Amino acid sequence: MTPDEQAVPTEASDIVFVDGSWSILIAEDNPGCRARLEAALADYSYPTEVRIVARGEDLLRELATNAYDLAFVDIALGTSSGLDAVRAAREQGMGTFVVVVSGSRTALDRSEARALGAYDFIGKPVSTLDVHRALDAFQKVRARSTALLIDDSGTARRLMKRIFDRSIFRVDVVEAADGVEGIELFARAPTDFVFIDLHMGGLDGLATARIIRAVNPDTKIVIVSAALSGLAEDSRFATLKKPFYARQLDAMLHDLKGLPHPALM
Repeated sequence: MTPDEQAVPTEASDIVFVDGSWSILIAEDNPGCRARLEAALADYSYPTEVRIVARGEDLLRELATNAYDLAFVDIALGTSSGLDAVRAAREQGMGTFVVVVSGSRTALDRSEARALGAYDFIGKPVSTLDVHRALDAFQKVRARSTALLIDDSGTARRLMKRIFDRSIFRVDVVEAADGVEGIELFARAPTDFVFIDLHMGGLDGLATARIIRAVNPDTKIVIVSAALSGLAEDSRFATLKKPFYARQLDAMLHDLKGLPHPALM
């Protein structure tokens, strides 16, 4: 499993790797596809430990251990379903990052995979570029980041924090009850992202955002409100409409981190 310390930056990329290796499971009954997946993993710039299974029952047994960082899962494993094994493992508490691999690109496959919490869909024949894209996304999605929530409603902050807890991203949340407190917190300990309610008493959301941006011009700020009219053409800040849910938050975090949206989003 990937440790959370001793970060090592790589060349020609803003992805930060950590010492150790990733434990990866390949569930694929086609020898040629297995070989392409193994070759792509071996060609990646971070070490991986790979285990291969070819049957649904073996996939379920391995996933149920919750010992893998990432799994590449074929939908059809002989006479069994890779997605059925993922479903059963999820019900047992499995938290592995899953990428579906299949020659079928039907809406049904994508819909079912999305419902099971799979992250992305890679078509066959498998390409090294697609595998590396999934590995890049895994690193960025699982990397720890921080967010400051500024909202004068305690209920709204609690709801937003729950949504962050359901996100596929690992985000540590700090809360502020108004713009002044938020600015003070950010000045003492800048966060990766700042989510600000547009309509607050005292210092409103836009004024708070401008001051935080003045403290750090590179800050990634999201204005949150049930009414965003008038902000559509304001490109200084990203916007998110209330109420939002984990899927909308995940899409926003992909944009903020510069990640392409996966096929299953």
